[in-house]
Amino acid sequence: MREKIAKSIEIIQYLLFILMAFLMPLLRAFVPPLIIVSVFFALVYFFLLPSMHRWNAALCYKLLPFLLLFALYLGGVLYSTNKDAAYFDIETKLSLLAFPAIAYLMLAHSRRNFCSFACLRWVSFAFVLASLLLFAQLLKAIFQTPDMVFSLENIFNWGYIAVNAQIGLHSSYAALYFAFSAAICLFSISNFRTWYGKTKWAYLWSAFAFIIALIFIFAVFVVGAKSGLLSLGSLFVLYFIYEIGFQKHYVKSAVTLLSFCLFVGSLIYFYPSVLNKMKDTFSTVQQMHLQKHELYQGSTAYRVYFWETALATIQDKPLFGYGTGDVKEALAPHYSDTLRNVLCSTIPEKDTYLIENHIPPYNPHNQFLQTSIAIGLLGLSVFLSIFVCGLYWAFRTRSILFATLNLLFLVNCLTESMLETQAGIVFFVFFYFLFFLYLYPKLGEKTETAILKEK
Repeated sequence: MREKIAKSIEIIQYLLFILMAFLMPLLRAFVPPLIIVSVFFALVYFFLLPSMHRWNAALCYKLLPFLLLFALYLGGVLYSTNKDAAYFDIETKLSLLAFPAIAYLMLAHSRRNFCSFACLRWVSFAFVLASLLLFAQLLKAIFQTPDMVFSLENIFNWGYIAVNAQIGLHSSYAALYFAFSAAICLFSISNFRTWYGKTKWAYLWSAFAFIIALIFIFAVFVVGAKSGLLSLGSLFVLYFIYEIGFQKHYVKSAVTLLSFCLFVGSLIYFYPSVLNKMKDTFSTVQQMHLQKHELYQGSTAYRVYFWETALATIQDKPLFGYGTGDVKEALAPHYSDTLRNVLCSTIPEKDTYLIENHIPPYNPHNQFLQTSIAIGLLGLSVFLSIFVCGLYWAFRTRSILFATLNLLFLVNCLTESMLETQAGIVFFVFFYFLFFLYLYPKLGEKTETAILKEK
């Protein structure tokens, strides 16, 4: 009886993961309740079988970076001056605790690994489908813009505004979703027999996946986030290293490279402003370096100011930081008076606390700096260890998608505080532990099924 209930819970968790992946890009508000439900079923699963009531130290050590990071943020509440912001910050970061808990409860002494390749594949496909629907929703919002004249250039010009205003999703997060969906499509083609079966339909599905990958590349251009272009560049480099260095697909990689060059070249031809954006970025940074006394405007200039201010802020309390939720307050005294007045002029009227205390409403736009200010260099080292472990496990198990997830998130953490919103943290932690659950038997911990097979 207990065995049947355990199998039923595994199926329920499987369906919950698919549902979370599908809702993440579209209806993010429904994902936290699903996480709670998943934790509940994981608890039931853990206490269902008496043989499971033992401590699995080896598994716990693998989860330790996430648990330590959450513990440091929780400890940072104790010396925070803005308790309301600190509590909200902890609420945002509950995923750091929830998904490791699910992983431990489902894997600690399970007789099998419920996350098979079929589970990984269907969860990935659910996310790809949802990202396609998100892009369709974005195009609809663009076309409904008043006085919109249809042209590719207008689609690009209005994409950034539409994704932030009508869709309500920051362009950097949308670009990250599209880039990772493109990665799923591309790497499924690299191993198309595994992903699509050994029938003649596998070639058709591979061609379809390639077309969808091109759509997602187009989508990254539409949202107009510079971090998205950096993500695409990182993805292309990783893809060709994998194809040539590991898979030895010389002809296929050459054809794919040519296709990408033609497609991206066409996009740049119809939307030359994308190159101008990158040129303006480098030009602004160069001018700011040469003429430091002037105040420059724009997203690039502001990010440079935020980074410089954050570095100065960290030097005062480097080890443990200023406390969870106190990042904006810590940054405020380190801005120049002129810059602080300019930034404070953008405070929304509802943020009375920021207005009364003359605190600019901006974070450092860099997760590494954000973490260092909040919980110090100790917290930063723990945060970086998550990527070190992820990339090590990806290399050890030859999981190119797991490596891509870590690389794309690392790139985006350079220009955004990715752990400060549900859209960023839930995406990363969810897929991190999806791959962890799938790769766990290959990480040195054998399931009972594997042990029985060896016997």
